Amino acid sequence: MAWVTSDAGGTGLSPATSVGGGSARRDDGGQPTVTDTYRISIDDRSGATLRGRVHIVNPDAEQVPPGRDFALRMIIEVWHRIRHGYFFTSGDENLPDDRLHLHLDELENVVDDPALKASFEQLMGLDHGRVVYLTDEQVAEIRAVREIRDHEREQAARQALMDRYGVKSLSVGNDGTPFVRTERDGRAFYDKACEVVTDYRLGEVRNWPPPWDFGDEADEDYDEDAYSDKLAAMTLEDYPYVEFTLTVDDARHLAHMGGGIHFATAIHGEYGW
Repeated sequence: MAWVTSDAGGTGLSPATSVGGGSARRDDGGQPTVTDTYRISIDDRSGATLRGRVHIVNPDAEQVPPGRDFALRMIIEVWHRIRHGYFFTSGDENLPDDRLHLHLDELENVVDDPALKASFEQLMGLDHGRVVYLTDEQVAEIRAVREIRDHEREQAARQALMDRYGVKSLSVGNDGTPFVRTERDGRAFYDKACEVVTDYRLGEVRNWPPPWDFGDEADEDYDEDAYSDKLAAMTLEDYPYVEFTLTVDDARHLAHMGGGIHFATAIHGEYGW
C-alpha cells in the first residue's frame, strides 16, 4: 500500500509499562463489558518486522486467524488504543493487565503523526465504515424525513439523504458530535492488508487441547465446580497460543509498536482461511 499523506494537520525500548488511568474492562456491576477472544503479546520489533504470540482465551475462537487482515488489525488496534487511552485492567487475578512498551505520553506524538493517522483512518474506514459528522441542521433534516407520512415521498427523501452522505442507513450515532457511518468493506480491507502486511506467518499451536476441554456436560463424570475452578486458576501461559511473525511494507506502520506490548482483544479475521 502506498503511504498515505494528509493535508491535515528502530525505537529504543523502555521496560513494559502497565497503563494506569484507563477504565477497567468491566461495567459498574463488576461484569465484563467486552468478551475477549485473544491476548496478544509483542515480543520484539526489528525494523519492519514484529514477532509475538497470540493466546486463545475464549472457546469461541477455535484458532488464530491466518489472514493478513487479522495481522493488520493487531497493528491498528494498538494505534487506536494509544490515541484514545483504551487500555484496561484485566479483571482477572491470573491474567495480566494491558500494557505498553513505553509510557503513553511518549507515544502520543508518534500516533498523531499526520501520515500514520491518515493511513490508519483510511484503513479503519474500510474495516468499520467511515464516520460522516453532521451539523445540528443536518440532524434536524434527517429527523424531518422520518415525519413524512406519505410513504413514497418519505422513501424518496430518505434515499436522497443516503446518497448525499454515501450511507445505507440514516441511523445517527453520537460521540460528542452526531454522525452517520458508511458501510464497511471487509474485502477491500483485506486487499489493503495484503499490501501493507507483506509477510505473516504462524507457528504451531502450543498447549493443545485447550483448557476448556476439561470435561463435557454429557459425561457422567463431569464436575461443573471442578471445571470452573480449573478455568479460574489458569494463567496466560496455560492457554493455547501460536507464535507469529509479520512484516510490513513500510516500517512507519510499526512506529508505535515495540516489544513488551500486551493487550486483550476481540479482533477477528475474515479472510485467508
